[in-house]
Amino acid sequence: GSAGYLIPITADRADYALEVYVFTAGEAASPAPEVVEPEATENPSVILIETPVPGQSPSPTPTRAATATPRQAPIVTATPRAGESPIISSTAVARPRRGTVEIRILGCVDEVAAFDPANCAQAVGGFDVRLVSEEGEILELADATVGEDGLVTWQNVPLGSYLFQQPGLLPGTATYYIPDLQLANNGAGYVLTVDADEPVASFDVFNLPPSPAAAGDTALLDSDADGLPDADETAVYGTDPASADSDLDGVADGAELDAGTNPLVADGPAGVDTDGDGLLDADETTFGTDPGIADSDADGWFDGAEVSIGTDPLDAASFPVG
Repeated sequence: GSAGYLIPITADRADYALEVYVFTAGEAASPAPEVVEPEATENPSVILIETPVPGQSPSPTPTRAATATPRQAPIVTATPRAGESPIISSTAVARPRRGTVEIRILGCVDEVAAFDPANCAQAVGGFDVRLVSEEGEILELADATVGEDGLVTWQNVPLGSYLFQQPGLLPGTATYYIPDLQLANNGAGYVLTVDADEPVASFDVFNLPPSPAAAGDTALLDSDADGLPDADETAVYGTDPASADSDLDGVADGAELDAGTNPLVADGPAGVDTDGDGLLDADETTFGTDPGIADSDADGWFDGAEVSIGTDPLDAASFPVG
């Protein structure tokens, strides 16, 4: 039946505004109503209203309402559905482009054969360290931040692999040991990597005293492995027996003396020492040693130290302490 209009209220349209028009019958109506038989529809679009004409009995026949001039539909502001304009959010995580290297220098009382980290203490100074990139660029200790506890931190380090070296050992120590890193093939230092997956490289560097055999022969003891015995560094040359490069100019003390330069004046490198063994590459050619390997005969002694003391750097059976 003509029960009324259907107003759909849905999640898409929670608010609904409409206007209702009522028309009179007869000549006064504008436009004039047209009497028609109602069509049987399940959902009529117009409600039929019986209006009595003056002087006549009400007609049982309903009249169809005239079609009025349509008015512009009001603007309906609907709340957008959540799925109509989805916000695209990326799950990608920004990967770091630079990293950090932080180290601690610890002095130990036991030599390498009896190494025990429990017998080591962190040093706050008295050492020199550096990083060498694959392109040969050097990050010195001066480029790092040193905390009050001695923690050395290089920040904003370009990603890549580096060679860690400690040219200046703690007093009374003869070598350094990093159990968490791989020793370079040429023995010139330890290799570390800073990449996007692990942008922070953190490790401990243990400075170890000389072995008892080496310590027993003080005339041959070379704590910093710069090619000069400690006794000569202190009494003859005035260099630092705990630093392989006393003037920090990139050339070991023994190599500078061999080249005729002053190991106490940073006057620039007199040549290139690729493997850091105390012998310039040009001199290694003279002695027949390998400029890319610090210990050519793998007897535990740098080539420069053997040449300085007088043993054969190409013979594993010839070494300073025998």
